[in-house]
Amino acid sequence: MSLDLIRAAVLTVAVATAWLAAGLARSDGPVVGWGDNYYGQATPPAAVNGTAGAATAIAAGGLYSCAIQTGTGNVVCWGNNDFGQATPPAAVNGTTGTAATISAGWVHSCAIQTGTGNVVCWGNNTNGQATPPAAVNGTTGTATTISAGGFDSCAIQAGTGNVVCWGDNYYGQATPPAAVNGTAGAATAIAAGTAHSCAIQAGTGNVVCWGYNDNGEATPPPSVDGTTGTATAIAAAGTFGEHTLAIAARGCDDGIDNDGDGLIDYPSDPGCHDATSNTESPACQDGIDNDGDGKLDFDGGASANHGVALGPLDPQCTQPWRNSEVPSCGLGAELVLLLPLLGVARRRRGGLE
Repeated sequence: MSLDLIRAAVLTVAVATAWLAAGLARSDGPVVGWGDNYYGQATPPAAVNGTAGAATAIAAGGLYSCAIQTGTGNVVCWGNNDFGQATPPAAVNGTTGTAATISAGWVHSCAIQTGTGNVVCWGNNTNGQATPPAAVNGTTGTATTISAGGFDSCAIQAGTGNVVCWGDNYYGQATPPAAVNGTAGAATAIAAGTAHSCAIQAGTGNVVCWGYNDNGEATPPPSVDGTTGTATAIAAAGTFGEHTLAIAARGCDDGIDNDGDGLIDYPSDPGCHDATSNTESPACQDGIDNDGDGKLDFDGGASANHGVALGPLDPQCTQPWRNSEVPSCGLGAELVLLLPLLGVARRRRGGLE
């Protein structure tokens, strides 16, 4: 389905949502809603609003909402129900089963059934978005994570970590790339947006995206695509949004050997000042002569070159975690720079007297 046609068909977008790949925030308590309430989507029912029950997970869809009831695990939905998106099936509504995870798309919803791990979807199925494939519906496999997008859905297969998507594929949003589909890598988190999807690659933490990209929503920046940094969580804007968000990982607290030196995070990697440091490979431990003085790193670049020094050590690197080989501009450095200028000024003054 063309995104232009989708836009033309929608006069008003009442609720704009983003689906967190790492899962919805889990906490036990009454559900509170606000904003547009034309279809009652912002008025949670007694079963989850604290009157007769609370919830452990929530999901806001196009013009409807869903929650998992505390204690029972039953899926409860409310709001617009034109496509049955607010009518969870027996497999997750408590009749024959319950749910562990819930995700609401534009006009379809998906959940992972408690106990089985089977993906169950309902609502609009024009593009097959509510028909999970055998790989995750329990026939040949199950899932650990689910994300319902605009007109497609994606899940992470249990046991393999492979990303599996189905539904509308007009922009390739339901065709995950080799980096996360099991060919060359798997994923730990998934987010399906309006017409693009993103995942966090297992082992690297790199953000990988595919699908519609007219606004760059499927082109993650260097700070999270593995070039200079990675991510711990990802969200793709749904309900006709065209942007993506990620929580950047702290390189010294992400469980990944980001600089390939065999040492991971603080305190194991000497490039980490503490657990909040953003990189395991600061300027004083990256094997590069960053300031062009012919000297590099705190150890001459040995830690970045399998123990073999690449040159003389840089005296400015007083600590391996220092992120600059350039001397700080203290009073001494400033005086060194100013002395020649003072000499010139003095000579000129003497010529005028």
